[in-house]
Amino acid sequence: MATSGEYSHFVGFHDINPWDDSERYLIVHRCIRDTVKTRTKNDYVEVCIWDTHTNEIQVINRTNTWNYQQGSRLQWIPGTRELLYNNRKEEQIICTIYNLDTKLIRELPVPVYSLSKDPALAVTYNFARLGKYWKGYGYADAAPASWSNIEDPIPKDDGLFLVNLHTGEKKLLISIHDVAIHRQDPNTADRPRFFTHATFSPDGKRICFFERFHSKEGGLYSRFFVINTDGTGLKLLGEGKQSHFDWFDDERIMIWSRPSGSLVNKFHKNGLFAKPGFKQLIKLVRKLRPGLKSKMTNEYYRIIGTTNGTQEQPIARNLITEDGHPMFSKDKTWFVNDTYPKADHHQTLMLYHMPSARRIDLAELFVPEVFRDFDLKCDLHPRWNGSNQKICVDSAHTGKRQVYIFDV
Repeated sequence: MATSGEYSHFVGFHDINPWDDSERYLIVHRCIRDTVKTRTKNDYVEVCIWDTHTNEIQVINRTNTWNYQQGSRLQWIPGTRELLYNNRKEEQIICTIYNLDTKLIRELPVPVYSLSKDPALAVTYNFARLGKYWKGYGYADAAPASWSNIEDPIPKDDGLFLVNLHTGEKKLLISIHDVAIHRQDPNTADRPRFFTHATFSPDGKRICFFERFHSKEGGLYSRFFVINTDGTGLKLLGEGKQSHFDWFDDERIMIWSRPSGSLVNKFHKNGLFAKPGFKQLIKLVRKLRPGLKSKMTNEYYRIIGTTNGTQEQPIARNLITEDGHPMFSKDKTWFVNDTYPKADHHQTLMLYHMPSARRIDLAELFVPEVFRDFDLKCDLHPRWNGSNQKICVDSAHTGKRQVYIFDV
């Protein structure tokens, strides 16, 4: 089953379950043009509900506060019949909440990133800052948020905020400054920092997130943290190559990464890869087959503990040899995953069975040339439904972004 017609459709990131509790309705973005390389605040997408029984698309509203990778952070509020998405009111980035039953809309004065299992709690950060330092994940023409100076490399009044979804009140959980000085390397102290991918643990008691900056060579450097929702217990879990992840349980996370102390990370952080000799070496490594490349760089999926004393557990090290977008089934027996486009311009959609260490490829989906542009890419971003019987992906293999449902 798939969306179709003259419009393009997409959900966004792989950490969102777009199905409602009945598993009949999916929330999606809809647009006429899905190849807008340089977005402005004049570029809109429609916020829609897709009825998978009738295949009808109901338009709720539109927003000019979105990107191709993560949409408008359109998502259902757990345990309710409400959905939310980020929007814009004059120059201010806000959050809009829509009630499916009453059709009423209410607004919060701040945007939202991720939701807790507690329907009153969310986490967010400054999307204007994100738009300045990492445009693909920020919002176009986002005016600086009133609570911080985005020119400050490590501000004390900006960082992770907890948001009350009933009142719109925001509370600073931890500042960029306090994270930046935590086990800081003097060689990178001057690099402007920003936060991404803040995600609640399943029990809602902790939040993991990336602190990121661009090294002197221009590459993205990541530090992966976890913190309690009362602001205590900040812990650095890893740094360097720290990529896509999903919580395995309340204490453990599976993440694609390389060891923090590797020479590759050290060279990257200190800008050595900007030197001419290293540039040529990097180009050669990037052309290697994924399996050989992952062995050389020691990158693979690993389950890491977020508390002291938990050992690292390699996952699918010889079966999944490149970064993807994992999401676990509810019982943690399976995870769904994808790949970036390979040399033949196909992306693989796959399942991995944890008990039997077995990989099952579900589909190979072609990537048309226009969607090979980094700013326009259409990652599959696979997502389970609530009963773990179906998976939906975004794909542009027909020439338009559409949402596809696989019955697994």
